[in-house]
Amino acid sequence: MMEFFQSLIEWTQSINPVFVMPAVAILPLFGFPVSALLIMAGYYYGPWYGMVVSLIGIAINDTLAYWLARTFMRGPILRFLEKRKVKVPDIPKKEEIRVIALIRITPGAPLFIQNYLLGLANVNFARYMLVSVPIQAIHAAGFVVFGGAIFEGKTGTIIFAVFFMIALVIILRVVHSQNQARAAKKAAS
Repeated sequence: MMEFFQSLIEWTQSINPVFVMPAVAILPLFGFPVSALLIMAGYYYGPWYGMVVSLIGIAINDTLAYWLARTFMRGPILRFLEKRKVKVPDIPKKEEIRVIALIRITPGAPLFIQNYLLGLANVNFARYMLVSVPIQAIHAAGFVVFGGAIFEGKTGTIIFAVFFMIALVIILRVVHSQNQARAAKKAAS
């Protein structure tokens, strides 16, 4: 495990910090894990500026993915998702905010799948951004703080960031489970 972190540190040190925001904005469009980029933002910029850099990059990524899913990449993205047996939801306008939030908090769905799915579902762009970015900010905070702390060797902050991310996952799973139970009860009646 230490070899992994050592190689990660060496790789991270070889990257110019100017490329972190464009990397957060562009690489997740192709399935690159955004969490690694958020850790790098924390490493290079610390927690506060790292969050600013991360959120700007995430907002740009969300915008680009939405635009790609609504325009010329719609067909290829639909075929990609169909191969993975991912169905594009038909979302009524009155349910958009709730569905956007649920897709954002559902554990395990990569950022690019979430973004393309919501773009393909033709959700309102303003709602998409206003719901997505705050939820993603909470998610990003744990990784950015973890990134800054791990490379500075701040054990207490590392432990806090890990517990924050664990608590966030637990909370999101509970909310997701409650919503599924509510939907099943509603469908049964």
